[in-house]
This record gives sequence, structure tokens and C-alpha cells, in this order.
Amino acid sequence: TLISLNQNLETLRFNLSKVNDLPLLAVGKMANLRCSVQPITHVSVTPDHTIFIFSGPFVSSYTTSSPTPSYTSLLLPSARIHGSCTTDSVTVVYGQRLLRLCTLTPTDSKLLSPPLKTPDLIWSALLLEDTNQVAVGLAHNTVHIYNFPELPGELRLDSVITCGTRCITYSMEFLGSSLSSLMIASGTVENEILMWPVSQSTPQPETVHRLKGHEGVIFKVSFNKGGTLVASTSDDRTVRLWSHSSHSTSSPQTPSIPNLLSPNSTYTLLWTGWSHTSRVWDVTFTSSNTSLVSSGEDGTAKVWDVEEGKVKAELKGHGAKSIWRVAVAEGDGNNDIAVTGGNDGCAKIYNLDYHRVFNDPDGEFGGFDVKLELPEKRQPLESKKKKSKFVIHSLFNLPSHPSTTVAITTSGDAFVTSSKKNPPTLTQLSLPDDPPSISNLTTTSSSVHPRKPIVAFGFSSGLIKVISLTSSPPSTNNIPPNSDLHGVLHLAFIATLHNDCTLLSGHIKGIVQQLDYKKGTLIRTFDLSSSKILSASLYVQGVGLFLGENRGTLSFYDLTTVPVSPSKPAPPTSQLPHLHPDSHLTKIAYDPKQRLIYTIGHNSTLTTSTLTSSLSLSHNFNTNVPFAPALTHLYLLPSSDIIVGGFQSNNFILYNMTQSYQLMRFNCGGWRQSHDFRFNFLSPTSFTTQLSTASNNNGGKPATIQIYGSPSTPLTPASSYKSYNLNTPYHGSTVHGVSMFSCNGQILAISGSEDCTLKLTCYDEVTSRMSVIQELERFECSVRAVCSSVSPQGISGRETALVVAVGGKLEIAAYRVSKEGVMLVHKNTDSGTKEMDHRMNSVASIHVDEGIHLVVTGDSRGRIQVIQIDVNKPKIKPQILSDHLEGLTSRPILSLSIISVANDCSKFIVAVGNTAGEIGIFHLTVLKTVLSSILLHKYKPHQMGANDVTCKIERDTLTVVSGGDDQALSVFQFGLKSTSSPPSLSPLSSYTLANAATSAIKATLIDDASTIYTVGYDQRLASWKYTSTSEPAITALSDPLLLSVTDVSSASVVPSLRSPNLNVITVTGDGAEIIAVPSSREQVIEIDPRSIKSAAKLLFSASHVLLTTGAGMGKDSGLQTFEEMSENYKDLCDPSALCKAPDKFQDFWETFSKQYKDADLHDGYKVIQRLLGGEEAMLPKLESSYCYTSNVDGLIRRLPCFSDGDRICEIHGFAGEWRCSGAMGKTLGGENRMGEMWENWNKKVEESGYSPFICMLAKEVVGEKFCSCCSLYNRPNVLMFNDTDSSVIRDVDKAREKYQMWEGKVEDDVVESTGASPKSLVILELGCGVHVPSVRNEGYEVLRDVRQRGGKAHLIRVNLKDEGHVEGKDLDVEESVIEKGLVSVKGGGKDVMVLIEAEIERLLVEGEESEEEDRDLVFDNTWFDNQAEEVLQEFGNYGVDEDGPADGVGEDEESKRMEEERVFNLTKADITAVVTPKGVMKITEDEEMTGKDEKGASYENSGRELQFDDGWDKAKDDEVEIIQERQLVMDDSWGENEEEEIGRAQVFGEYGEDEDVKQKHLKEEEDKELEERRKKEQEERARLEEEDRKKEEEEGIRELVFDDF
Repeated sequence: TLISLNQNLETLRFNLSKVNDLPLLAVGKMANLRCSVQPITHVSVTPDHTIFIFSGPFVSSYTTSSPTPSYTSLLLPSARIHGSCTTDSVTVVYGQRLLRLCTLTPTDSKLLSPPLKTPDLIWSALLLEDTNQVAVGLAHNTVHIYNFPELPGELRLDSVITCGTRCITYSMEFLGSSLSSLMIASGTVENEILMWPVSQSTPQPETVHRLKGHEGVIFKVSFNKGGTLVASTSDDRTVRLWSHSSHSTSSPQTPSIPNLLSPNSTYTLLWTGWSHTSRVWDVTFTSSNTSLVSSGEDGTAKVWDVEEGKVKAELKGHGAKSIWRVAVAEGDGNNDIAVTGGNDGCAKIYNLDYHRVFNDPDGEFGGFDVKLELPEKRQPLESKKKKSKFVIHSLFNLPSHPSTTVAITTSGDAFVTSSKKNPPTLTQLSLPDDPPSISNLTTTSSSVHPRKPIVAFGFSSGLIKVISLTSSPPSTNNIPPNSDLHGVLHLAFIATLHNDCTLLSGHIKGIVQQLDYKKGTLIRTFDLSSSKILSASLYVQGVGLFLGENRGTLSFYDLTTVPVSPSKPAPPTSQLPHLHPDSHLTKIAYDPKQRLIYTIGHNSTLTTSTLTSSLSLSHNFNTNVPFAPALTHLYLLPSSDIIVGGFQSNNFILYNMTQSYQLMRFNCGGWRQSHDFRFNFLSPTSFTTQLSTASNNNGGKPATIQIYGSPSTPLTPASSYKSYNLNTPYHGSTVHGVSMFSCNGQILAISGSEDCTLKLTCYDEVTSRMSVIQELERFECSVRAVCSSVSPQGISGRETALVVAVGGKLEIAAYRVSKEGVMLVHKNTDSGTKEMDHRMNSVASIHVDEGIHLVVTGDSRGRIQVIQIDVNKPKIKPQILSDHLEGLTSRPILSLSIISVANDCSKFIVAVGNTAGEIGIFHLTVLKTVLSSILLHKYKPHQMGANDVTCKIERDTLTVVSGGDDQALSVFQFGLKSTSSPPSLSPLSSYTLANAATSAIKATLIDDASTIYTVGYDQRLASWKYTSTSEPAITALSDPLLLSVTDVSSASVVPSLRSPNLNVITVTGDGAEIIAVPSSREQVIEIDPRSIKSAAKLLFSASHVLLTTGAGMGKDSGLQTFEEMSENYKDLCDPSALCKAPDKFQDFWETFSKQYKDADLHDGYKVIQRLLGGEEAMLPKLESSYCYTSNVDGLIRRLPCFSDGDRICEIHGFAGEWRCSGAMGKTLGGENRMGEMWENWNKKVEESGYSPFICMLAKEVVGEKFCSCCSLYNRPNVLMFNDTDSSVIRDVDKAREKYQMWEGKVEDDVVESTGASPKSLVILELGCGVHVPSVRNEGYEVLRDVRQRGGKAHLIRVNLKDEGHVEGKDLDVEESVIEKGLVSVKGGGKDVMVLIEAEIERLLVEGEESEEEDRDLVFDNTWFDNQAEEVLQEFGNYGVDEDGPADGVGEDEESKRMEEERVFNLTKADITAVVTPKGVMKITEDEEMTGKDEKGASYENSGRELQFDDGWDKAKDDEVEIIQERQLVMDDSWGENEEEEIGRAQVFGEYGEDEDVKQKHLKEEEDKELEERRKKEQEERARLEEEDRKKEEEEGIRELVFDDF
């Protein structure tokens, strides 16, 4: 929801002096995005069917056209809206002690007054007719009258009317419309309803009526239209209806206040309704006054009959504990609709008249109701018992004949009836003679054919009888039993591709047979690999056979590999044991699009599994069904909705899992009764029903069959509304934990709640909306904490994340999240009975390596557990590395944080906070599955519980931030020495800010820029900065931001994916709120100056430049990249979108075209012009340039150097040109495209007068809807996905031909150039990502072609994220080409080009530095072969390589020298830069420089000194060179004393130094101060060398230290 800044500015226009004590939202913060999901505390429905949903301080408007809000507006800052009243165009909204006037329309809102603060809680408000007045009912039985002379304007108190009965009320309701005729009903804490008149002439009226009867406080009072009926709800769980003495069915619809308040009249109790199981919050009348709808704390809404006081229907579907509000309005066709608002932040729509969500057990079900009685069973003459009852075993509603029902008895008899007959009759089928033994058998199983009127049933002996009703009389086929198998315990028809006569029979010991029921022959046998019994089956054509058994195991068989062998049972191809533990697996469904398998069972669980490409089953997760322990029905609808059915007590319930909506309820006697329920989902909006039940226990009477049917039941609440749900269903109670993370280009979050639910959500920064991706399996007790960590390498080369939740009973669950979906990888509940009262309070995780994550948990026992989980191997049980980290007191753990040390995947810091306010810091070392830990430090920054702790490591400084119950914010900084043994911490600075909040701090966060955020019970988000000076301090960066979420419990932060200058923060409590706050990052990307120098030198000497650009180049001009586009972007980048929705398609592209036109050229483009601008080009050797781009924005066309269009190849066209769409229905070969959509399109083309010779040449104005030559739609001149438009492709092909001609000539020119200065080609790639890799691939191909032919070419890649070679996404080229030809620059196009220009300007002034630097050298961690050889040869003259001693030095002498002399002192005047494996590091007089080379060794330059610690490697001997201003010859045998060194300095001066510089060095050598310093350094160096020696033994490397003085 984008909260407009204009609303707040409009509020500020009013005089806010009277409300300046309110904590209003800071205007400076309101430019941020906000998304709020909170309990819905008020709902309102207008006559035009617009629904207003009020949650927290916000209102959202919903129309019938879309389930998403038209807008969301902030109305009452710092308050929850509890009610509203609308008269004409003015609406008054109120909540807590705030009141405001506004205008609410279906498409917009407008504030008319500033918030007014009242002296008491507001229960009701009424806009009075014909006056500018509003009556406000307050909690102490008082009414305030406010005036508003003009609007916009302020509300001003006019009068106060106080009831003579002074008391505290919990509810109020006005009746009337003006002060001349107005009364009020007050619900008191004394369990009474008081009715009294409201009149300015009587400032203290007396109570007229007292309604007594409730046994609890009154939460709601509601009048019917005439006021003669009053409904009330209470804490006593009842709904009561009161009737005025004048009430009748013909009572007027307009109230007569004097009559209602007459002392001679009374209100009497009509009835008391008991149905809610908890407190009842709200009640309202329907438009016809014939029904009441109530809602309560039991999560249901009830529909009551006004006359009888009985529940007519029960509305259920919210996942919340409470449904706070219900509103009723007249819908389509005079049908009443009810809208309920729940604690889950979701509103649901119900049609009260014909959409039967729940049915009264005594009421009618639907279209027909048939009850039939079976005849008495006749016995043989010789039997003493002449009569007995038939016992029904099973019932079937034939799918092929929906009106026909077949009943099978336990004795093998069959009865048939048809509901179409009038009256319906029950006929016993006359079957051929059965085998003699069948009369003594019992029916044990049965099944019906899915497409034919065929029924099969099996017996305890193993016999199977198949009855075909296609003929009269019916035909029967008996399949004899197998002598080795006893009893047919399950039967199921399956239809394969080659055989429609297949029947599966399940037997004991896990044997399943596939039979040809016509021939009675055995086809093959399956082994369930267990001693269980078949309970469910599903055959999917082209996939295989799925079988479920009575202990919850799912098996899969690939029938292409299972042999057709009756004798040898085939084992499963794959199996998921105990998918439904110790429970029948009753139904299987398969989604072919996602290869997902859904199963249900008698454990009230819907499971989701995946069939992988290798045909193995993988369990993803479970979802709890909220209503029924015994599930029997499962449907996957084309709309992707999942519908389940099952039994709860005596009722059968049908439930939409996707919509969280109960479709129907039917009292059938329970699942043990014989039944068959058939649902046919005819369309996305309706389904038909036929329910058959049998009753065998009729008090000695014969068994009966009852059939119910409904011709059509709606799947949508009403014809006007497209969805049951408004807003995203969130948690139904306080959210204790939330953790945000970025994965695969999405911002995701895992959250857990007091109501035991666990949800995975996604936040869309474009729409600023949060949606629930998946609801995971419920916990047994509340979820107390969650965490997440992301692995950069997952399956399919994508990111994967681990999310972990912990809670009561020491329960822990871990899931893998990836593009493929969600999968459970670990779940455990501590089974020890002594530990059941304990809970896990906190959890933290971190990615280690190769999909392995380290998880740390803390519980109420004070125990800290460390677990290692591999998300790529979910079947491998996680390793518990430690059950308890010792060192802290055994107080309950409240908070945890874990971070790696120097990105070492084996060393970690864990900060722990407990209820005593203590913080403990542990160091963990993990080597495979071996953990060692040590408590480094313990301190007590809080007087009470440390609710949250966060840590961060920068260089060798550890920062620990904590917030506590004592309202304090604490920051401690430590020096970390992780390489020492054992690791150690040394305190550096600390500061504790008392009263950082006005209540307990619940969460502390640190972003990438070390900004600290805190949130707490005071509903404020504050940002802080810690300064670690001689006097440490914590200072506020801005005023706190007031949140609307109450009961704040947790928070999480991630960087925005769309803007590097924003942080996205989620705060949870009683709901969730997402805020985008500005980041204090000073520089998001640090551009390496060495890569800038390399790129500039290559461009400086380039003969030809190929400029390649992608969407990233336009980012600094405010344009979006491909990955930042909305979800429907790709759909609208397809010509078919023009056929389906032309207006939407054209509006979309017109908006983009105008954005491109209005975008400003950033400085990077201007630099390109200056570098490549023809005769004025800065590049001195440039001969030609060309641009190859995938951008359709046309920005590069604006540069004068490319304005003629002859040197641009736009491979996707240009959105700034539009043209006729007549050719897009043809293939490239000129044939018509296939499909109904294209057939219709081509018909339109033929009828339009389209002329390809005229229309193809015409260029249309952007946004012009229709072609100027014909009547067809125009389209942008852009090559889209699946585009075959020859007019667009023709232009692109022409541009490609021109480009290829230029590229071929340049390639020949570069390859054929010879001499001392050969020509070179530089490919300058700017902002080309891997999502659309066409441009990156072209650059690689040109680079490879030139270099393979011996030419000189380099590719300079400038990119914010994918600056290097991306394996699996970039073109697969030779490694040598990448190493020697690719220069990577991490940064944005604008910033990088500005820096490159500055460096080129320096080169133009200073000239090329030296012949050495002019060689083919790229500082990209590699050297060219010819240069490497020279460096190796030269280095052999000066120092030591790994293969042997230096020239002229004996091996023993060399070894001694390496041991004793490792320090080379070089004068600063002679060395201006050092080339490291990472590039050139310049040395300046005053520069402070620290860093690391690629080996991890550090270098530091302080003032005049440079200490460079370089680790040499055999393979890297050619990677070092010393660049000198003048020729420098170094003698490799340095003296061991000062005199020799002075002599060396004198010799040093003979090779190019002037006398002044030589004398300067001599003087420095003799300086006493230098000597003292050197002695200290030598002592320190000796100590370090000893450590280095130990390190060398471990790492196998030798180090040299260059120390220039």
C-alpha cells in the first residue's frame, strides 16, 4: 500500500495546535512504502456493493471488479478504527479516543478534518441529518455533540449530554437521525442495557428502559430498522433478542422515538441463543429483519432466525481466534451478503440466502431429498429365522449416471434407485446364480468405475464380483480368489492407456494385484514393501501408479519398468514411508503442471510431495486441515484451488483449503456410516452435489437409504464478487517471530504466531503488497521464534534458503525454500515428559557451505543447542553438534545471534541473551561434524531480560547490540583475535542508553551501514548511530516512526531489491507492518580504483570500441531492469497480449514509451559522447565505434555520436516508434500462426483493409491506438517474446547486417595490424545482466574470435552484480579468453564511466607512463603469457622463486638469508606503486591504506611506511612486479648491519637518484629516532615471524615482508 505524502500534507494544512500532543507520523518518513496486515476491527458495505475494510488506522476500498483494494488510506494515526457512519458524502470514522471526518468513495478518499481527540473512549458516532453536527457516544455513558461549520475544517465541541445513570459502558448504539428524535442504547459492565433519550434541551436525561438478563458485560447492541427489536451480545457467550411492546411483523421501518421511549412501553426478552463457544463480539440484522448475524471469539459467525432463535447457518473460514465485526447488505437479486472481519487481517464474503455454507441439521439440503427403506431379507424355507435385515456395506452414486445410486449389502446383494423417478423406488438387482460358497461370505470392499456403470465388490474369501449395469438384466463376472491370498480388503478401478478393464485389489501383507475384470485374469502384482493394506490408488497416464496404504505410506510405481509378471511382486520405484503416521492414506491427487502429489488421510493433514525428474518421491510439507480428523475427499480445481472433504463428529464438511473457506456442512451420522458423496465441479463458479447415506441402526427396522442432491451450488459468494477473501489471510493471533530474507530476486519472510501457525510470505515492492505463499504445518504449541539464512548455491544453480521455527514443547521445524517450492528438511519434538513444559524461545542460523547451515537454538531451560542441517540432503538427519553450550547461568534464553568470523565457514561468534539481562559471547569452531566452543565474554547490560541481541563484525571489531525489558539500548564493541589460540575478545568501548524507549525494547536490528534500529511495545521504530570515540555515545538519527501494529514482538530488516538506498523492515505483533526506510549507506558499491585504471588504459590505446549496453545502463536514469519489472511484465511483452487485452497492452507500452522519452541522460551517457564523439573524441587512437544494445529505451540514440542511427544495432527494436500490428499473426515463413486466438486475429486483419506494403512502412505516433492506414491496433516497434512480426524483425535484421559488416572489417583490421603498436579492439559492456544474456554473449563471441586469430582485444564488463563470468548463465568460452581478455569493474554505469573519464584525462596530460605499462597487461588477477615470462626472468635476478635459490647465491646461504633477512627496506622516492595480484596499489605521502591481497595477507600504509605482507605461491610467481619511476637495480644480498645498509643506499643512489635524494636517505638512516623504532619493530617482527613459521607449516606458503621507510 502506497501511503501518499499528500494526505499528510493535507492534514498539516489544518490547525493542529489542539492535537499537537498526538504522536502523529513524521512527514519526512511518510514518503516510504507501507504495507499493513492487521486485525480487521470494522467493516462496512455500501448500497453499490463497495466494501470498506478497516484495519488499524487504515481503510481499504474493495469493489466487485477485483479482490485487491482500489486504494488504502491512512485515516487515524496511532489508533485502531472501530466504527464509521456515513451520511451523504461525509463519513465519520472513530477508534479509541480519535475521531475524524472524511470522504470515502470506491476509488478515492479525502480527509475533511484533522483527528479530534476526545476525553474518553468512543463507542459510537452518528452524523446528524440537516445539520453540520456529529453525535459521539463515550464510554462513561456520555454523548458529545460536535459542530463542523465548514469542510474541510475542524470539529468543535457544542454540548455534552450525560445520562443520569452514571456507569462504565462497553458498547453504545444510536437510533434516529436528528437531535429532535434520537435515543441511545448503552451496554454496561453491570450486564444491563440502558436506553435513554439524547437531546440538547435535557443535558442529563434519565434512563427509560433497563434490559436485564445477560450474565456478562454487553459488547454490542443493535437495533432493527424500526427500533422495535434489539439484539445484544455479551461476555456470557449468548445472543439475545429483545422486543418492544409495540412490535409486530408490520412494524414501521422508521423508528418512532417517543413511542419507543414511552414510560408505558417495555422491552422484553424474546429468546436467548446459545451456540457460540466463546465471547460474542458483534451482531447485526439482515436487510429483511428476518435474520441476525453474530460473530465471536470462537472464530465463527452465526445466522439466527429472528422468530425461532435457532441457528440457520454457521459461517466459518477465518483462521483467526476472533471475528471482530460483521456487516450485512443487500446483494444481487435481493440476496443478503455478510462480510466478516477477523483477527487474521482478512475479510470474507458470504451469501446468506443460497450459498449454504453450513446447513441446519433439520433443514432442507438442496434440490431433492429421497428416503428409501430396504425390504426384509427372505430366508430359505428350512431356516428357522424367516426374516432378517439387509445390512448395507457401501453406497455408490454412479459417476456415469449421477442420478443413479447403487447399494451393496454385506451379503453381496445389490439394490439400485434413481432420483429421477417420481416417486423413486428401490429395486434389488436380479443377479445370476452365485457360487454355492458365496452365501456364507461377507462383503469386505467395493468400488465403482469412474466412467461406466460398473460396480465391483470383494469378499472375505478373496472372491471378487463385478456387476455391469449396461444391460438388463445386469451381467456379473466372478473373479475367483487366489489360493495364497485371503480377503479382498480394497478395490479400485484404474484406466490405463491400453486397457480400460483394470481393477486393483488389495490384500493382507502389502500385496496388490492388477486384474483384467472382464477376463478375470491377473496382469501383474505389486508389493507395498510393508505388511499393510492398500487404502488409496491413483493412476496418472504417462507418469505411473501411486498407491497408499493404511499406515500412511505412499508408494510410486513406474509402469514402464515394472514387468508384467503375475508371479513376481514388483517393488516400488520410490516410497515415502509414514507420510500420514499411523493413519489411513485415503486419497491421492496429482498436479501435472508442478509435478506435485497431494494426499490426505485420517490424521487431518494435507501433504504435498514432489515427483522428481528421476522419478523419486520427495516430501515437501504438511498442511493442517482445520476442521476434520478423518479426510476422505480431495479435489484439484482448474483455478488451482484445493478442496478437501471429511468428517467431524456426525458431520461431513467440504472445505476450500486455498481460500480458507468452508463450502458446506452436512449431518450424515459420521464416517462409519455407509455413504457416498459425489461432487462435480462443473465450472469455476459452481458445483453439483449428490449425497447418499445409509442407516443400519433403526431400532429394529429395516435399513434405509437417504439421498440428497443440489443441482448447482455456487463456488463464489455472489455473482458480483469474484473472491471469498478480501486481503491476505495472515496469522490469527500475536506474531512472535519474523525473519526476512532475499532469495531469487524476491523479498520473502517466515513468520510464526501464538496460534501455532507458520507462514511463508512474499513482499512485492512494486505494489507494496504482502501475500502468503505457503502456510506450513502447524505447531503443537505456539511458535516462539523464527530465523532464516540463504545459500547462494542451491539446486538448479539457484539460491536456496533455510527457514527455521521453534516453539512450545521444544518443537523445531526447518524448511528449504527455493524456486522449486518449499520442502520440510527437519522436524523434531522433544519427547521427554519432563521437558514438555519447556519451550524454545529463540533461534538463529547461518549458511556455512554447499547448502549446509548452522542452527543455534535457546530454550527456557537455559540450554543452547547447535544443529547442522544440509538443505540439499533433506533425507539425511541433521547433526546435533552440541546439546548445550556451557558458560551462562541456567536462566531462560531469550535471544540469539550468529555471525561468521572473517567469512570463515568454520568459525562463528554467537551472542546469547537471557532473562537475567546477561549477554554471553561464544566462539564456535566447526570442522565437519566436530564442534568446539568457548565462552569469550559475559557481561550484564540490562537489569531485566535481554529481549534481542544482534552482532556484526567489521574488520576485527565485534559490535554487539541488545535491547531489554528495562527499556535500555546497549552497544558493546570488542577487538576480536580469532587467530589466537584460544580466540580472545578485548573490550574497546561500550555505551548503554537508558530509556531508549518508553517501554520494553523487543527487537534490535543492524543494517549494512551499521545503522541500529529498535522497536518495542511503545509502537515506535527508532534509528540510532553508535560513535566509538573517547566518549562513546548512542545518538538518534531521526524522530521515531509511529507504528500501527500493537503488541510488538519482533522485527526484521533486509536491503531493498529495487533501491540501494532503502531498507525494508517488517514489524510484527498483533499483525504485521512493512516499512521502507532510508538507508544511511554512504556508498553501496565501492569501485576498485585498480580496475578503473586498467579499463582506462585499455580504452586510451583502443583503435576500435564496441559499446554494448543492457538495461542496467538505464538504471541511473530512473529506468527499471528486467528483474525489477512487475510479474505481468513478461506477459505484456508478448504479441498475444495485444490480441487478448488490447487496451491493457497499449496502455502498458504507452506508459513505458513515455517513461523512456522523459528519462534524463545520466552522466555516464555524456561521458560516452565525450569518449567516442567523432573528431572530438577524447580517445587519441580511436578510429571507429559501434553500439550493440538490447535496450528499447532509445537513450543511446540521443547522443550525437550515434544520432544518425548508422552505428547502432538495437537487437530488440525501439519503443519510441509504433507501427501497425497487421503482420504479427504470420510466421516468419508467411504462414498463418496456429491456434484459435491467431485465427480470429487474422480474420480481423483480412477485414481491416491491411496492406503490408503500406502499413509496414508507416511509423506511427507513440500512443496512437490505431494504424493510420488501416483499422488495426498499433504496437511498439519492439521485438517481443514469441514475436514473428516481419515488420519489426525486418528493421532488426537490417540493423544486424550493418553491425556485422562493421564487426567483420574491424576484426580483420585488428588481426592484420602488425608492428610495435598493433591495433586493438575494446568491447565496453555496460549494465548487461544474465537474465537476457544476448548482449553479453555477443561480446564474448567477438572477444573470442579476435583473440583466437591472434588479434588484440579486451572486454571491459561494468556491472553492479554480475561483473565477472557467471558459470551456467554466460556463454561457455575458453578459460584463457576470460582470464586474459576480461576486465571486471563492479559498479554502476554512471559512476564507473565518470571515473574512467577522469583517469583518461590524467593519461592525456601525463602521457603513457612507461614502455612497461604499455604492454598487453590487464590487472584482473592474471598476466598475459609474454609479460609473465619477462616478470619471472627479472624476478629471478632480484629475489627468490619457489624452485631454487637466487642467481649467485648458494643454497645454504640462501636458506640462511631467508631465515634471517625477510625485510627489504626500499626508499619511497624510488617506488611509486606496487603491483599486487589484485592490481596497482599506489603509495602517497599522506595516504592511509589498508587491505588484503588475494591470499588474505594484509598490507598497511601509515604516513611514509608501507608494510606489504605477500604470500608467494609457485603458480603465482609471475604475478608480481615492481613498477619504478626510474630504473632500479636491486642487489639481492643485503647486509646484516646498519653500515652495510648505508652502503647499499649509496650504491642505490648511483642508479638514477640525484644527490639530494641520496643525502636525504643517508640522513634518515643515521637518525637515532629511526633506530629506536627499528629495534622495536624487529622485536615485534621476530614474534610475528615465529607465528608465520607455524602458519607456513599449516598452509605451505612462504611470506615476504616489504617494509619501506
